[in-house]
Amino acid sequence: MGEASGAFTGLEKTGTLLKLNKGARAWAYSDVKPKTVHLRDGVLTYSGGGSLGRGGGRGTSTSAVELRHVAQLRQSTVPGAPVGAFDLQMQSKPSRTYTFAPEPGASAQGWLGALAVAVPDSAVDRGLQALLRTKSAERITP
Repeated sequence: MGEASGAFTGLEKTGTLLKLNKGARAWAYSDVKPKTVHLRDGVLTYSGGGSLGRGGGRGTSTSAVELRHVAQLRQSTVPGAPVGAFDLQMQSKPSRTYTFAPEPGASAQGWLGALAVAVPDSAVDRGLQALLRTKSAERITP
């Protein structure tokens, strides 16, 4: 796992995950958007949205999550979340949680492993540690 004081910076990963919209209380696909996710130097950036072409219009918005500020990385607690969904709960605002899941048919195992290395050791939930020791992204019950 990563350093206790902050994010491991030699790790880089890019892919697509589904992100639950801020404020959504349950996993409903109307509240989920596919995001291009990039992990580099201890920062998780994600972008999504549409582009209406070169002539203007809405562009792609990008957001960043400083992984050294994650208080807990855990299996998702959102009702109805698919297997492999995970939450990143922040230190400064415990009510602020980012929820991601793999696209249907994909495994979250690679992302969970990378994030477990990138967040502080104390932030990785014990149930998630057990999950990472298994070969599949099955939900582990304590």
